Amino acid sequence: DDPEPENPPSSGPDTQGSLGCSQPSPGSATRTLVVGGIERSYIIDLPPGYDPEQPYPMVFGFHGRCGTAENFRSRSYGDLDSAMGDDAVLVYPQGIPDPNAEVQPERSNWERSGPRDLAFFDAMLEAITGDTCIDEARVFVTGMSMGGYSAPDWPASVATCCAPLPPPPQALRWCRHRLVPVGPPPGPPTIRRTN
Repeated sequence: DDPEPENPPSSGPDTQGSLGCSQPSPGSATRTLVVGGIERSYIIDLPPGYDPEQPYPMVFGFHGRCGTAENFRSRSYGDLDSAMGDDAVLVYPQGIPDPNAEVQPERSNWERSGPRDLAFFDAMLEAITGDTCIDEARVFVTGMSMGGYSAPDWPASVATCCAPLPPPPQALRWCRHRLVPVGPPPGPPTIRRTN
């Protein structure tokens, strides 16, 4: 048998380090932003041994309708950490009720169109790349259920910054996913699951 290929390096000649490179470590935490007059939150997890001089790939994981960022972060739901937590900055945005949703408008959700969640995404991207060392050529989105449907449908800013990842392995147990291309990816995803 051929040996498994090694994970690619986290940085290389095509690395595009963000403004947050060389800044003091912001640490893993739940963060809040005010976007359009609404307080929004997300969880950010930095890899163990985070080095502020090394640009890391970043993965946004969007929970499904009625879910939470904390649930999607767990090993029983999204489980991005076991797939790539040692190699990437992981971001779990929290949805909010969508009064225009056809189903359960009072529950946490993501807009299929409209500026509310796109503005939140843009604000997260700006905040994180401003204080965390991110390889801007390797920003990815994935999600479950409504999180998988909605995020790739957002226009311009997602299409110019991000490439889709397949749905998280644990989430496949619960729901079918749809991740559509969000623009030409910067090359094949360089993060893979290892056993």
